[in-house]
Amino acid sequence: MTFTHKWLRFSSQYLHPNPSLPPSPLSQQLHDSSLIVSVLLTSMVNGDSIANSLSLYPEMSYQDSKGRPQVERANKYFIMHPTASSTQTDGPPDSQLIGARREEREWREWVDSTLVKTLPPNIYRTLSESLHSFGHFTAMSNFSTFERLVAKYLGSVGMYFLGQMLAKKHKLDPDVRQSLYKCCDKWMEAVGKHRRFMGGEEPNLADLAVYGVLSTVEGLPTFTDVAAHTAIGPWYQAVGDLVKKQHGRSKNPFLSADSMK
Repeated sequence: MTFTHKWLRFSSQYLHPNPSLPPSPLSQQLHDSSLIVSVLLTSMVNGDSIANSLSLYPEMSYQDSKGRPQVERANKYFIMHPTASSTQTDGPPDSQLIGARREEREWREWVDSTLVKTLPPNIYRTLSESLHSFGHFTAMSNFSTFERLVAKYLGSVGMYFLGQMLAKKHKLDPDVRQSLYKCCDKWMEAVGKHRRFMGGEEPNLADLAVYGVLSTVEGLPTFTDVAAHTAIGPWYQAVGDLVKKQHGRSKNPFLSADSMK
C-alpha cells in the first residue's frame, strides 16, 4: 500500500499484522491474524507461555498450484482448550460445546477464505471510490504530506486495476457489491433470528472475525451500502458496542486490570 514501506520495514511480510507479543522465548514473527488470535487465546485459557502454545500449531511446508513453496500452520483455527473433564462444570453439555466450537472454527475459516476477498474489489470498485478509500486510509497514516499525496493519487489508480483483477480471480459477481451483500446475508442467516451473536449472548471468535473485517471499511461507501442493503447493521453495532467497552476484559480473568500490569 505504501511506496516507502515506512510503517513496517522490519517485517518481510509487511501487509500482515505483526503484534508485539509479551516477553517469551518466541523469536519469530507471526503474520497470520487468525493464528495470532488462536495462539494468544490458547495461551490464556491454559495459563501457558506463548512459545509453548505456538508449538501446538506446527508448521507444514508445501507447494501451491504454481509450484511455489508455502508454509502454513496446522490447526490455526483451533483453540487448544484444557481436557473436557476440567472444563465441564456449569457449561453446556459436551455435544453442545463441541458443536459450538466446530461452528466457530468453520466461520473463522470462512472469513479468511471468502469474506475478506470481497473487500478490495469493493473499496476500489471505481476510480472515485478508490480515491476516496486512499484518502481515508492515508489521513490516518504517519506519512508526510508528499507521501500522502503520492499514495492517494497514484496508489488509488493502481488499486483500482488490482481490484478488477482480484474480482475476476475470486470469481465475484460482475457487480462486486452483490458478492459482499451475499456474504453478509449468509453470515446473518448463520447467526439466526434466535441468537444475539453466533456465540449466543456473547460474541465468539467468529463474531469478532467478521466484525474485524467489516470494521476496516467503516467510513467508506462500501460500508454505507452494506448497512443499507443487508440486515447486518444491528448485529455489527451490538458487537462494536461491546468491543469499544472492552467487554471481554471483564469476562476473562487473564485480561483483568491487575494481570495486565
